Amino acid sequence: DFKEQIIHHLATLVLLSFSWCANFIRIGTLVMLVHDASDVFLESAKLFNYAKWEKTSKGLFVVFAIVFMVTRLIIFPF
Repeated sequence: DFKEQIIHHLATLVLLSFSWCANFIRIGTLVMLVHDASDVFLESAKLFNYAKWEKTSKGLFVVFAIVFMVTRLIIFPF
């Protein structure tokens, strides 16, 4: 999983740099915002899972899944 994460983050940096160089800063920022909106809920669910708060963790994961689907399948195509 580590290698894939490194490749993912390098690709993200290259794409953001390209959007900046091509003067598409607003588009690059909006894409980043839409794609990262759900990450807060996933990381929070992980933290509560580590703390053994299973109901809170499951609830946050459901919120993550909903936000992920809405941002990636509905908002992003606009």
